[in-house]
Amino acid sequence: MTNNESSKGYEHEKHIGVGIDFGTTNSLIAISKDQIVKIIPNNEMSELIPSIIGFQEGQFIIGDVINEEMIELHSIKRLFGKKLSDLQANPYLHMLVKDYIDSGSEILRLNFAGKSMTIPELAAQIFLCLRKQATNALNSSVNKAVITVPAHFNDAARGEVMLAAKIAGFEVLRLIAEPTAAAYAYGLDKRSEGCYLVYDLGGGTFDVSILNMQTGVLQVIATGGDNILGGDDIDHLVMEHFCDKYKLLKCKELMRLAKKAKEALSFQVNFKDIFAGKIVELSKEKFEQLILPLIARTIDITQDTLKQIENIVISGIILVGGATRIPLISKSLNQAFNIPIFSDINPDKAVVWGAALQAENLTSSNINSLLIDVVPLSLGLELNGGTTEKLIWRNTPIPISVTREFTTSVDNQSLMKLHIVQGEREMVDDCRSLAKFELKLPLMQAGEIRTEVTFSIDADGILSVAALEKNSGTSHAIAVKPSYGLSEDEITKILENAQQNLLEDCHKRLLWEAIMHGQTLISNAEKTIKEIGEFLEEEQITKTHEAIQLLKEKLRSNDRDSIVESSKNFEVITEPIITSSLNKVVEKLIKEIARQNDIDLEGACEGSLACATCHVIVEEEFYNKLKNPSEAEEDMLDLAFGLTHTSRLGCQIIISEELEGIKVYLPSATLNTALAIRESRPMPVDSRIRVMIYNPDDVFKFTGYYGYQASIELAKEEEVVSISMGDTTSWQIVPAGNRIFIKPIEQDATTNMTIITNKRTYFFELYAAETSDMRDPDMVFNLRFIYPDDEKSGDHLQNYTASSSSSPDLSHPEKYNFNYSISGNESIAPIKIFDDGVYTYLQFRDKNAELPAIFAVDDALRESMVNYRLAQDNANMVIVEQVFRKLSVRLGKKIVCIYNEAFKPY
Repeated sequence: MTNNESSKGYEHEKHIGVGIDFGTTNSLIAISKDQIVKIIPNNEMSELIPSIIGFQEGQFIIGDVINEEMIELHSIKRLFGKKLSDLQANPYLHMLVKDYIDSGSEILRLNFAGKSMTIPELAAQIFLCLRKQATNALNSSVNKAVITVPAHFNDAARGEVMLAAKIAGFEVLRLIAEPTAAAYAYGLDKRSEGCYLVYDLGGGTFDVSILNMQTGVLQVIATGGDNILGGDDIDHLVMEHFCDKYKLLKCKELMRLAKKAKEALSFQVNFKDIFAGKIVELSKEKFEQLILPLIARTIDITQDTLKQIENIVISGIILVGGATRIPLISKSLNQAFNIPIFSDINPDKAVVWGAALQAENLTSSNINSLLIDVVPLSLGLELNGGTTEKLIWRNTPIPISVTREFTTSVDNQSLMKLHIVQGEREMVDDCRSLAKFELKLPLMQAGEIRTEVTFSIDADGILSVAALEKNSGTSHAIAVKPSYGLSEDEITKILENAQQNLLEDCHKRLLWEAIMHGQTLISNAEKTIKEIGEFLEEEQITKTHEAIQLLKEKLRSNDRDSIVESSKNFEVITEPIITSSLNKVVEKLIKEIARQNDIDLEGACEGSLACATCHVIVEEEFYNKLKNPSEAEEDMLDLAFGLTHTSRLGCQIIISEELEGIKVYLPSATLNTALAIRESRPMPVDSRIRVMIYNPDDVFKFTGYYGYQASIELAKEEEVVSISMGDTTSWQIVPAGNRIFIKPIEQDATTNMTIITNKRTYFFELYAAETSDMRDPDMVFNLRFIYPDDEKSGDHLQNYTASSSSSPDLSHPEKYNFNYSISGNESIAPIKIFDDGVYTYLQFRDKNAELPAIFAVDDALRESMVNYRLAQDNANMVIVEQVFRKLSVRLGKKIVCIYNEAFKPY
């Protein structure tokens, strides 16, 4: 189109959005109106603008100008995100740029035309040329653009592209991956659902991407490529051949002749021309022999990329880049994959078409489809001990924002050091450091600090990190622009390295967990001695100190098995000592509170040993004044709630870890009697009919007897929504109205059970035992609940009525725990995992793929298979009726390790 034609319809528009394909060899700019794309040519009516920056007579010149005297810079796109040491270490890059400035900084500066200039400053000249070209052609101001970048470009490279465009006066509407733009140009967003492969052989880079089209969303699900492999390399191979065969010297004109031969042999069988007085010839057969290794390399990369996502069917291959006109490429792709190839659109223009369409989409009110790119490598934080906590996983669609809460592990910690890393390994030393910053903290006890850390990646792939300390309101934010980026080869090496070291990394992480657990035990013991040492005997203090020293020695050994065993022994030694001292503290507090409330301890117990009726510890001098309890009073003792559900003397307090110190619950009336009157039913006399006080924070112990059934009786108005068990094969459960009939069908079976009703949640420990006498007083025929406060016990459930067989409602994410980390084989890893405290939900990639087996992993690394079911409304979501600390997912020889991070401290 002429410039006059291109300006029609745009003269009165103040802000026009264009699409720009900033290529290694050529750059293009286009505009779309009513979904009709027009490429904007320059004054010479050329649509392809060579990405060559020249300088002559005090001004920049963009394009391929035949002038040996002019200073020129080619393929600047290959320098985005590179540092000085990259240039010095890479011969090919060094060949591109010979005159650079070594100022002692890693920032790459070139000596161009006597000026010290950065890569964004130089690249801005190409953007400025394109902007002027569009402004002149459209006769209107052009200041908004969607710009395409290679899929493997990382934060550093993307950031420099954005900076270059901004220097040229563009407002960058969006950076999108080149394959995504090409797919958009082919209208894949309007086609039926499916997966497509984009083969993009540009002038300086090769990219291959797998795109998934689902319900109007076009998403990149896998990427691969080589950022120093492209059509220019074909030109170099042809030029080298000419030099060798015809004894010619390398020069710009010979490179142009090589390019001319490449383009001609895409349509004819022989090429002949005259150069330097010599007849230069090249046959198509010889040409294909020269470039076959290069094409084979692209096929290998494509196959490797397809392996990232298993069990998919590719609906078609899209060719992008002028080099894909070479017939050998289509032939090689057909032989390797036998998949339909789309080549309707000029491969040089497919990317800029998609960018222009997206620019129109973003500047109009009618957005019909969504383009999503993915994160090339996982991003996370360093945890105490040197492990990584991944917040955003590799291949996560962007834009994305993830928030996690962290706390402190020591008292009076004044700073939280946040170290942002990139990579797939478990230990920070094996990952790439991106940035570090510090957040000031108020001086508080360990575990009381609540710091929210948010990782956000915008649609352009730029990462920002924000931290907020919730108690003080202190915050800090940083835009993470990694000094310099990674090539696609480096990304591939990182992924391969992570896979090869998976087992070693898992062992390192388990060792770290064991060390952290041991350190926590030591810290708690030392803190307890410091705070309540006055209640300990000298021998107890000495014994505790000896245990601490022994555990510290084991922690230095880095022997996980030894550390785990020593930690268990430590708990065996110190737990009774700490418990006895706590009981003494509790006794003192109870006496003080009783006096403050004018409570007569003897009177409160009503002359009975059933002291649990008022939840106090009876002072020793009162024991001989009390009479033996009756059978009914014995039943009343079983109603006591405290540290255990069968609590008796000495366990009638409530300790809350969330409150500072120890809090004592001390009512001034006989609770059980009042409850019996309120419920208007007699207390049971037969010991096989049991009554428990419902407490939403309690776990109830139930023993069933092999060969006998029992029932659990809930409130009359309650309806069972779901019942979940850890072991569904050893127990028989039958709900009926407000009762649940339960029977062990295997001896010595133990598990846990959660009952969710329309009003409450119940947690049980289940044990199976044997008896030969149904009159055994330890048997339970019926377990009945009474409820101290119906309203209160129902409020915390907020009328929970969701079916455990359906996908959860994620409109209220605060109700769920998303704090999981995953390592292992990505092809079988869940793309999302979370729990609601009762169920664990795992969402896998493909509903048609074979689902893996899921195992619970204990601290001794023993695996036990868990049962699961599929959500009724989501065929690739699995629901497990329990929450675990560790899980493993297996399919054949593939394995994934899953950690519930909510179980461990920062």
